[in-house]
Amino acid sequence: MNITEIIFLCAIQTVGLMVILSQKKFRTPANIFLNFILFTLLIHYAFYYFTYSNKAYQIYTPYFLSFTFISPPAIYFYCQTVIIGKLPSTRKLVPHLLLPIGMAALVYITKGTENEEVQRYTINSIQFLLASMLILYPLLVIHKLAKIYQLERFQIFQVFKYNKEKTVMIRLLVSMMLFHSLLLMTRAIFFCFKEQYLDFIELLNIIFLLVLSYVIAYHVITRPNIIHHKKKQQSLISFKQYSKSGLSEEKARIIAARINSYYQEEKVYLDPNISLKIVSKRLNIPAHHITETLNRLLGQSFNDFTNNYRVEAFKTLLQEKKYQNYSILALAFEVGFKSKATFNLAFKKFTKQTPSEYRKTLLQND
Repeated sequence: MNITEIIFLCAIQTVGLMVILSQKKFRTPANIFLNFILFTLLIHYAFYYFTYSNKAYQIYTPYFLSFTFISPPAIYFYCQTVIIGKLPSTRKLVPHLLLPIGMAALVYITKGTENEEVQRYTINSIQFLLASMLILYPLLVIHKLAKIYQLERFQIFQVFKYNKEKTVMIRLLVSMMLFHSLLLMTRAIFFCFKEQYLDFIELLNIIFLLVLSYVIAYHVITRPNIIHHKKKQQSLISFKQYSKSGLSEEKARIIAARINSYYQEEKVYLDPNISLKIVSKRLNIPAHHITETLNRLLGQSFNDFTNNYRVEAFKTLLQEKKYQNYSILALAFEVGFKSKATFNLAFKKFTKQTPSEYRKTLLQND
């Protein structure tokens, strides 16, 4: 099986996913953007199919580049729609489309020139700018989540440890954008200095896009809940769950910020006897408001929230020299866990590894 046949099969698979998402029961705001992302992926496949089948693909280059410019904003708005549960307003959409449209226009203008060298360097510069967009938009997504979770600047890259089930596709697309930007920047740099490696980098880019298609399909098949059902459409943070509560969204975020600050500054999670009642009394916040806030904003219970801090503290201690001779259980007690069973369950829940596996990985990396 040659590369064109593999590309064709991936294109068929992508079309299949688009058909599924086009069904009435899946026609949600988030899936509209996801379908558009799949469409841009299809454009990539078409471009590479024409390239490797030795057809006159040059005429399709402007179309290909035009759609690649739109894909970073599309992914960003997909993530934002998952977070807020509804389509963004036109006023918010338009500014993000101006740069892609401007770059697409530049490609068309350049395409009309007869100087091939100008064309090549213009397209290379645009790809470098596209790579910059693929870095900028993931940062915007991370910033959006950090704002919702009321995280400080030094904590923003911890956003994906919350609501893991609901952010599967967001994590995948953010990782994809960052990796794709690395490939495009590498290509742009090698274009300027070592053109003999361009074909190899282009092949890596194709492999990446093919893998992306299969990974999306795998997640859709194994985790069908990530395709938002029309009857079950929810935002990442569902405030309807407590519709009869007097706790507003704004107040919940203030409470979340206070709890996070309290845990970070006082390190109360190190106390094995810390409880919801104690935290409620010390912060002078009703216990049910704390429970409601943690559930609504972080998708966690009080115990999960506390154990998450303990697991992170355990991971930090593992990397400190003075604790290298400590046993895993001793370190678990050091960070506030009361029993081995509770620690093992919590650690596996938040890291998808056992403590022994995690420690072994650290030692191998050293």
